[in-house]
Amino acid sequence: MEIEQIKDKISAGEAKGALIEKVTFAVLPIMFACVVYLMNALSHVNHQLTILEGKMQLVVTSDNKQAPNMGAELAREKLRQDFMQANTEALSRSGANKAVLETLVWRVQELEKHKEKQTANGGKK
Repeated sequence: MEIEQIKDKISAGEAKGALIEKVTFAVLPIMFACVVYLMNALSHVNHQLTILEGKMQLVVTSDNKQAPNMGAELAREKLRQDFMQANTEALSRSGANKAVLETLVWRVQELEKHKEKQTANGGKK
């Protein structure tokens, strides 16, 4: 009886070993694919970080202060000048329009006075 129990234990151990071997060979390619994916993702992040650091040097100096950007400053100054010129032109047009309107109002008032005089004189000039 003891020999049969030993044989059963050995066959059970062999079955467990075969199962472990099958699981290992099934999981090993998946783990390899995961490692390759992670290394690829790490390489991509490293590349993006390198690009970001290169762009950051254009914006920030080594003292962590804002780097001068002459192109943006020139564009901002031109935009400010264009705005001021347009604003000045609009104000001058507004003043001219106001003068024209005042002249028209004055003429309408003069015509109304003239009509009132004509109606008061009985329609005679």
